Amino acid sequence: MNMAKRLEALETAHAQQGGDSIRCYIRETDDETEAQARERLGLTDWPGLLLLLSESDARA
Repeated sequence: MNMAKRLEALETAHAQQGGDSIRCYIRETDDETEAQARERLGLTDWPGLLLLLSESDARA
């Protein structure tokens, strides 16, 4: 399954659960943690689902 179809499936499942929208970003480095990414992106208080992709995954 390619990345676009995976994201679509996650968005659908998340919406069915009544969740907030999903946001997807590319990690600055592969070692970046979710907490570091949320801080870098200004999303520390955002309760929704955050997908963090490596550069290689984003190109797949």
